Amino acid sequence: MKLRIDPEFSALIPPLHAAERCELESSLRREGCRDPLVLWRGILLDGHNRLEICTRLGLDFKTLGIELSSRQAAKVWIIRNQFGRRNLTPFQKAELALRLEETIQNQARNNIRATQKNEAASAFLKSGKQVHTDKELAKIAGLGHDTIHKARVIAQKAPETVKERLRRGETTIHKQYRRIVYNTEKEFHRSALLESAAHEDRTASVDVRHCSMETQLSGFDEELDAIITDPPYSREHLPLYGDLARLAAKALKPDGILAVMTGQVYLPGLLPLLTPHLTYRWICAYGGSDSQSAQIWPRRIHCRWKPVLLFDRDGTRQWIRDTIMVHDHGGKDLHEWQQSETGMMALVEALTLPGALICDPFCGMGTTGVAALRLGRRFVGL
Repeated sequence: MKLRIDPEFSALIPPLHAAERCELESSLRREGCRDPLVLWRGILLDGHNRLEICTRLGLDFKTLGIELSSRQAAKVWIIRNQFGRRNLTPFQKAELALRLEETIQNQARNNIRATQKNEAASAFLKSGKQVHTDKELAKIAGLGHDTIHKARVIAQKAPETVKERLRRGETTIHKQYRRIVYNTEKEFHRSALLESAAHEDRTASVDVRHCSMETQLSGFDEELDAIITDPPYSREHLPLYGDLARLAAKALKPDGILAVMTGQVYLPGLLPLLTPHLTYRWICAYGGSDSQSAQIWPRRIHCRWKPVLLFDRDGTRQWIRDTIMVHDHGGKDLHEWQQSETGMMALVEALTLPGALICDPFCGMGTTGVAALRLGRRFVGL
């Protein structure tokens, strides 16, 4: 019988990891291809990886034909066979099981038609409601039905990079599901707040510009009430702090303030970069929650706060508290460096008054702008 590869069938088989493929090839070199490749009407159902390796190495192999009623039955056979032949991660098992969802739904509907020929069954079928199949899929995959539901949500909404991590077992279904649900709820909440702010406070505004700090800040002439920003903390980015202070000296109002969030590691080297241009005012502590800490491995430190360096030109009349408490450390949904909205709101509120013009030259995901808008400030983000 002539052997054929069906792309739709082969796509049902999760690819081997590099280690698995290496182990399979070593086994075939030592022992040959002991198990026959399984065919249906000449189409390969099981043994795609063995076929490729044996063909490349010139190894002999045998085939075994089986009888199945249809292509759909062949797909079901492939998927069920994978559960028995492969060491799959929970997400890989769930993905395979979900491929059977339509088949099981159709089977359930057919069973209803055959056994419940009454008005209730007819109304149910006409309604188009989904037959609940999670328990059956969970039984096939050896997972909980709640896990199947979470995997379905991930498959629909998560980016491919997250799915790949799940397939490799580098993260968990529960963790990624919680992240999706949390972010969805948070995005809805954020949109509602922004819409409310836009209607309630006509003085608030947001202007996001794609340009260099040098280009934009040099265009301000004693116009900014505050520069509130969170630049990168690494050693290679330290020169940016000096450039920031130099530009801020011209862009800030006489009583304006520069607030720079930074890490602790390179703090001794930052002050000499900033002080030639502006007057040192204070260091505020941003953080303070007992439930969150960052591990600074080179220094063996559990850090629960980060410095916010305050500089000004001629002094400011506003009193400022030097501890910015952050009770919600969420907000990493868009980037790992992202600050929480509640934390940035507390910082903006502590340093500025309503209607103030604020600039963030390193606005990243724009959290400072969201905080400014919600608090009735005007914002320019670079």
